Amino acid sequence: MTKATETLREWLNSRLDWPLWAVSLSLFQALVVSVLEAVLMAKVLYFLQDAFSPNTSGSTPFVAVYFALFLIAIWFQLVSAVDAYVFRNSIQVIAVFVFNVFTVVYSFVQVFQINNLKTCINDYADIFSTPLSRTPAFAVALYPQVWALERDQSRLCTFTTLRRPSNSSSLEPVSATFRPEVIAANISTYKREFDTALGLAYTIIAIMVCCNVLCGYLSYKTFGVYGWSIYQIQGADISKREILRRYHIFLTLMKTNVYFALGVVGQMAMSIYFSTKVQIVEYDPKGQLHAGLAEQRMRLWIYGLLVAATSLFYFVVGYFGMRHANMLLMSVFLLMMVIYMAGLCFFVYLANTNVEEYRITRIWLTIFCELAVCVAWHVVG
Repeated sequence: MTKATETLREWLNSRLDWPLWAVSLSLFQALVVSVLEAVLMAKVLYFLQDAFSPNTSGSTPFVAVYFALFLIAIWFQLVSAVDAYVFRNSIQVIAVFVFNVFTVVYSFVQVFQINNLKTCINDYADIFSTPLSRTPAFAVALYPQVWALERDQSRLCTFTTLRRPSNSSSLEPVSATFRPEVIAANISTYKREFDTALGLAYTIIAIMVCCNVLCGYLSYKTFGVYGWSIYQIQGADISKREILRRYHIFLTLMKTNVYFALGVVGQMAMSIYFSTKVQIVEYDPKGQLHAGLAEQRMRLWIYGLLVAATSLFYFVVGYFGMRHANMLLMSVFLLMMVIYMAGLCFFVYLANTNVEEYRITRIWLTIFCELAVCVAWHVVG
C-alpha cells in the first residue's frame, strides 16, 4: 500500500503543473468571491438608500469602502499569483499565501462590521417599536433617544436623521420625507435585504477558508517547483542564489506595499468626504447637499490620484534602481521611502487626534498605516 501511494505521488508530481493549479485556484477564488461581494455591497447600499436616504444615512455608507478594499485585495492576490507564475518567484508564492490569510481574517472582520451596523439599525427601529410611537405627535418625544444613539462615540451608528438648529435646544428632522419614525418603518420593510447581505458574508467566509486551505498546499508544492527552477538557473553558486532571493524579496515587499498605500489613501479620502457630508447636512438650513460638497469631492479625488501616482513612482524608481544597480536611483528611492513612512505616521496621528473627522475609520486606518510602515521598513532594511 505504501509503495502504491508513493508511486501515485510521484506520478502526480510529474504530471501536474502545480504553479498553474495555484493560479487557477486564485482565479476561481477571485471570480466567485467578487460576484458574492458585489451583491453583498449592493444589498447593503440599497438598504441604506431605501430605508434612510443620502442625507440621513450619514457616514454609514462608508462601510462600502471596506467592501471595496476587500474586493481589491481579492484581485490583488490574483495579480500577485500570476506575477509569481510568470517570473517563477518563490518568495512571492509565500507572500500570496500570507496575503490570502490576511483576506480570510478580513472576511471575518467584514461580518463583524455588518453585525455592528445591523445592531445599530435594530436599536434605531426599537426606539419606535409600537405603531403609536411612529405617529408624528408621539415620535417627537422619542427624538432625544435617536439623538443619543447617533452621537454615541462608543458606537458607529453614524446616521444623521436629526439636527439641532443654532440657538435652539429642540431637535428637528434633517429630512421632511425621511423623518426618524418613517425611517424606523422603512427598516422593518427592507430588513430582509440586509439579512441577505449578512448571509452572503458568511458564505464568503466559507469559500475563503476552503480556498486558503487548498492554497496552502498548492503554495507548498509551487514553492518546491520554483526553488528547483532557481537552482537550475543559478546553479550551486550560493552567492548568486542569495542575490536573487533578496531581489525577489525586495520586489514582493514593494508590490505588497502598493496595496496598503492605496488602502490608506482611499480610507482617508472617503472619511473626509463623509465627515464633510455630515457637516453640510447638519448645518445647511435646507438639509441638502450643496455645491461645496462637490468641490470638496473633486479636491479629494485630485489628492488621491497624486498620492497614488507617487506610490507607483517610488515603485518604478526602486525597481529600476535595483535591477540596474543604480546608486542615484536607489538614493532617490530611499529618500522617498523615508518621506513615505513619515507621512504614514502623520496619518496615524491625524486619525487618533481628529476623532470626529476620522471616527468611522480610525481603527482600520491605523491598522493599514501600521502594516504599510512595517512593510516599508522591511523594504528599506
